[in-house]
Formats: sequence, C-alpha cells, structure tokens
Amino acid sequence: MTYSWNLGEQQKGSIGCRLIRDSEVPTALELTYSSTNKFTGEKRDFNYSVSIDSTPCNYGGQRYWFICPLILNDRSCHRRCRILYLPSGASYFGCRLCYNLTYRSRQEHRSWNYENARLFNKLRKVENKYIRAKRPWIREKYRRQIVATRAGIEQMCKTLEVKLLKTCKDLEK
Repeated sequence: MTYSWNLGEQQKGSIGCRLIRDSEVPTALELTYSSTNKFTGEKRDFNYSVSIDSTPCNYGGQRYWFICPLILNDRSCHRRCRILYLPSGASYFGCRLCYNLTYRSRQEHRSWNYENARLFNKLRKVENKYIRAKRPWIREKYRRQIVATRAGIEQMCKTLEVKLLKTCKDLEK
C-alpha cells in the first residue's frame, strides 16, 4: 500500500507500507520511502522494517504496538509506541522520546495558563457564593468581587487580543 500527499498539483511525498505476517499475526511493518536533504538536495532511499508487538486487552482482543527502531548512544530504543514520528530533518521513524518531542501544551508558558485558570476559577467560586448568600450585604460583597474579577478577565482578553494582532502583523511581514 502506498500513501502520497500533494501540494496543489505537485506530489510532495509518498511512503510505501507492507505488513509482514507470521501465521496471520502481524510481526512487522516494512517502510519504503525517499528523503531529500533540504540543504544539499541529496536524495536517499530508505527501506526497513519496524517490528510490531501485541498485548492482550482487558476485555478481549489485542492491542498492537510499534517497536521503536532507533538506536541512540549505541543502544536500541525498543520502546513500545502507538505512533512513530519522522520530524523535519530526521531520516528514520522513531518514538517521541527518542526525538525529544513534546505536546504543544507542554511548550506553552505555564504562568500564563495558570493565571488565566486562576481568574476563571475565582469567578466561578465567587458566583457560587453569591448565589448561595442570603444576606443582602454579603451578596453585595460578592457582587463587587464578581465585577472586579470580570474586569480582570476583560483586561486579560484585551492583552491577548493585542498579542494576537502583533503576531498576525509579524507574520504578514
């Protein structure tokens, strides 16, 4: 089976895959593809197999895993993974840990996320207290807190809007 992807009418890449079985049980996936070095224009062909392992599922059946084929520091990884990656500039498919790949959420600035979550959590808690308050002066106290917290959230949104506009202008340049 061959998969390919295009940009407009031009084919940008393709990869051939063949499942290798041993008595109807998948044991490996053979990959065939070419890679062109961005800087030198050198084209290299790759043809190798990635082992497949399986584990039983709790409610029956099997879960299949790729075995990472990469060798780092003279040691084979052999980690079980559901997805293999081929990052830009890499030649072979491998697991996230071998390529030090992280999720986007891990790359975002923590304090910004926590500050936003803190404001929204505070608003939710104060609104719940306001709803449960019986005395008018207590309700007024919570109403003022709600107004102040909403003002903080509005300011945060304006700051975010300014940052987004600046980023868009930078991208247009």
